[in-house]
Order: sequence, then C-alpha cells, then structure tokens
Amino acid sequence: MDEVKKWAQEMQTYALPRWENLPNIELYMDQVVEVVEKQLQPLFLKNQAKIITATMINNYVKLELISKPVKKRYQRKHIASIITITILKQILPISAISKSIKLHTERFTADIAYDMFCTEIEYGLQTVGRQILGEHIVQGLKQTESLELKMAAIAFSSKNILEKILIREQTDKKDIKKQNSEQKERRKKNGK
Repeated sequence: MDEVKKWAQEMQTYALPRWENLPNIELYMDQVVEVVEKQLQPLFLKNQAKIITATMINNYVKLELISKPVKKRYQRKHIASIITITILKQILPISAISKSIKLHTERFTADIAYDMFCTEIEYGLQTVGRQILGEHIVQGLKQTESLELKMAAIAFSSKNILEKILIREQTDKKDIKKQNSEQKERRKKNGK
C-alpha cells in the first residue's frame, strides 16, 4: 500500500507537457518514443511492458489515428496525438479513441484540444490520488477495504459515461446533417 500512496502523492503534482512544451522540432521515430516514454513513465507500472513502441506508432499511422510523418519526421501534433492515444488506449478501444479525437479536433484547434485533454487527465489523477490518500472514504468502510471497489467503480463509471457521450455526439452530428439535408431539399422544392 505504501507504493500506491507514494504514487497517489506524486499524482498531486504530476503534469503532462502542454502543447507549447512539446518539442517544436521534427523528431525521428526513436526520439518520439523516448519523449513519450519519459513523459508518461510516472503514470505506468515500472515492470509494465513498453508504454510505446515504433510498431505502435506505425499502426496509429496505418489506422489514420495520426497523420503520416513528413520524411519520417514527427511534429508536435504527432507527439500530442501519441500521448493522447497512449493514455486513452488503457481504457478505450481504438475505434472509440478515433471518434473522440475527431470530435475534439472538429470543435477545437489541435493545441487547445490537447491542452484540455491534459488538464482533464491531471484532474482525474489528482482526484483518484486524493481518494487513495483518504480524503474521500466510502461511509462505513476502512480505506483499505474500499479502495479497490472505489477505483473499479470510478473506472467503470467513467468508461461507460464516456462511451455514452461519444454515441450521443455521433447521433447529434447525424441529426444535424439530416436536418441540413432536409432543409436543402425544402429549399429546392420551394425554388429558393
């Protein structure tokens, strides 16, 4: 439990790099892997498999989750996307990650969307960390008895609500397209 509490304490001050702090020079694949690993290492177990690999990044390009690098060089936008995908793939399937990224980049510029993502991840980590440190304990249960249950409930609830939000956003988008199409048809019929 001491290691968990230590992690929880570290998460109170952990910060993902903001857009302006990401490398503003083009990087080769091995450099991208190094940058992403360095930034995300505190979030993952020390004995866990590689956080990110060149193969993973190549797959993201093939799946069109990130744009192709120019002359094998990756830009700031690639690094931001790789960090985002690496975090989200811990809880979501790639198809949901793709939808989420598209929704946010349609609404916001890449830099704003990425910085918003960082802020929300940090808030989530801090909230979970405070739970672990005992700031919010389920009534009637000791911290050690409720921690696993509480974290599982938070993870389950968060994942499910995110999926519902993504489905709603897709449905709303389809409805808007349908309404626009119907309006165009009415205008054609009315000769306007």
